[in-house]
Amino acid sequence: MSISDQYVIPLKGLTDGVYNYTFEFEQKFFDEFNEVEFRHSDIEAIILLEKRASLIVLEIGISGTIDVICDRCLDYFSMPVKNSQHLYLKLGQKGEDDDEETIFLSDTEQHISIAQYVYELVNFSIPLRKVHPKNSQCNKEMLKKLEEYSTGKEHEIDPRWEKLKNLLNN
Repeated sequence: MSISDQYVIPLKGLTDGVYNYTFEFEQKFFDEFNEVEFRHSDIEAIILLEKRASLIVLEIGISGTIDVICDRCLDYFSMPVKNSQHLYLKLGQKGEDDDEETIFLSDTEQHISIAQYVYELVNFSIPLRKVHPKNSQCNKEMLKKLEEYSTGKEHEIDPRWEKLKNLLNN
């Protein structure tokens, strides 16, 4: 049994109404997805499930922290993450007028796994540029090295490439 099998919500036997679920996601869960973007994670997912006669609405909210590498100094730091998503589940076959945001389940489906959805939600929460919240928390040695090796001026273009620019003017 894999770790992600622990994150399932039963669908059979649910009557119409609202249900709350809470799940904890630690690094072992993300390791199963071969996650290399971050290490040590402490994520909580709160799922609000609303069962209707022909539709199930899942509202997944995540919050917590992950340790990521600072793009400036290459040290790890703890970054807060928070995100939410709505999923619409329908039992049966997809019709012509159904939208693409709805997930269709077979009538025999007994449960739904939220593992993949939470994994994607956490990854979408990570910004492209990850830096310490304050420059003062960056590794001082690395900042000195960056300052030492940065010239502050643009590099000169090789004259051989400069002649190719003339082709654009013709």
